[in-house]
Amino acid sequence: LPSKPSWGDLYSDLNPNTIGSALIKHPSGMRLLAAPTEPQSSGLTAQVFNSLTHILPTFFNDVIFNASPSLDLATRMALIHSECVVFVLAPEATTVPSAAAMLEYFNSINVPSHRLRVVLNHPSPNLSLPLPAIERGLGRAVDAILPFDSSQARALAQGLPLAFSTVTNAVPPYLAGLAMLLQKI
Repeated sequence: LPSKPSWGDLYSDLNPNTIGSALIKHPSGMRLLAAPTEPQSSGLTAQVFNSLTHILPTFFNDVIFNASPSLDLATRMALIHSECVVFVLAPEATTVPSAAAMLEYFNSINVPSHRLRVVLNHPSPNLSLPLPAIERGLGRAVDAILPFDSSQARALAQGLPLAFSTVTNAVPPYLAGLAMLLQKI
């Protein structure tokens, strides 16, 4: 997908037209409000983010915020106001303590546990921490596991959703299971 326009091109006077003109359409039908490719001195302001959270759901059934790793005001607002928070982590020794701290943070800002899903993503075929050790470190069970899938890596390289990048257009069972888990919220 092209990186222009981006949220850096949004104006302070947000309305459906200005937001719509900043969305990039993917051939799958999904629309994206891209991050700027140029360095930014700050992220989205709380006011702009608040406008987005009110305007986008009037046009789309599902709105996904790929939140910043920094806990700025916009990210906190996304976490607090989301119907579902999907927290994805890798099965690495250095990740588990940070992930446990994030789970404590979610609790401190009153993200209800029934809206939180913890997903373990295996981004490579390399050996990783065993699941019981990860869950012990997190202090809770993992809700879903995304195993390493070489076809997923190829799909990402092509810029296509996995179901559109295969001959059969079949969704792997693990993705279908994750979709079912998220629908239960």
